[in-house]
Amino acid sequence: MKTNSTQKKRKATKKQKILAIVGLFGVAVALVLFLVFGIPAIKDHKNSAYNSKYKYDGVSLVGTWQEKENFDDSFYKIYDFRTDGKVITSLYVYGIEAVRDELSTYRIEDQNTLVITYSVGGVIQSSRTKFSISDDKKTLVLRENKTNTVLEAYNLEYNKDASIFGEWTNSENASMKYVFANDYTGTASDEEVTNNIVYSTKNGTLYLFINENIIVPEADYDLKEKYVIPYEYEIENDTLTLKGADGKKVTYQRSK
Repeated sequence: MKTNSTQKKRKATKKQKILAIVGLFGVAVALVLFLVFGIPAIKDHKNSAYNSKYKYDGVSLVGTWQEKENFDDSFYKIYDFRTDGKVITSLYVYGIEAVRDELSTYRIEDQNTLVITYSVGGVIQSSRTKFSISDDKKTLVLRENKTNTVLEAYNLEYNKDASIFGEWTNSENASMKYVFANDYTGTASDEEVTNNIVYSTKNGTLYLFINENIIVPEADYDLKEKYVIPYEYEIENDTLTLKGADGKKVTYQRSK
């Protein structure tokens, strides 16, 4: 005859088995969730080492960079990494933007890989490059096929002389005028024609471009000297003095 105590023990044992099964099931579910979500997350964090798709190890590429090896005052290439994932690539000649690509985008993938997506003839292409940034955040090195491209953080040093802004009239011929706007565009006019210009100033030199000659084909870098007109210049008492390559000086008066 079964006693009450025996029945209670059997009920307790059955309850313990159920709890054990439920517990094992919970452990199994937790393990599956860890395998599905936990390990990839750990692996992604370990291998990717980026805080967002625009950062690597917390270091952002956002900013303006110039190619160090190919840099000189008359010609240089600038990379502008934006916070929205765009990378603007510009070719500058004497401080004036001559060629601009603003359709490319970038992202940072695992193992400090920089991916830039761009269009060539309407065909979307991508380049993948390993990169590193110096501890002082001033040097960016791109590595591709065992070739290093070194870039440095860059601040444009041109376009500082605000005193040249305004309209200037030739002292001897009133039909000859320059207009220098504060966005470094303007016009150059004479008796026959008015040309749109872009310009820059640096260290006492005024650099002028006629708009139709602003495009510098990347295959013709050696032609860069033909696309700019340099003048030495001085401004004193509302008089602008320009000195050309032939040594001749021409004066212009500021229009009131």
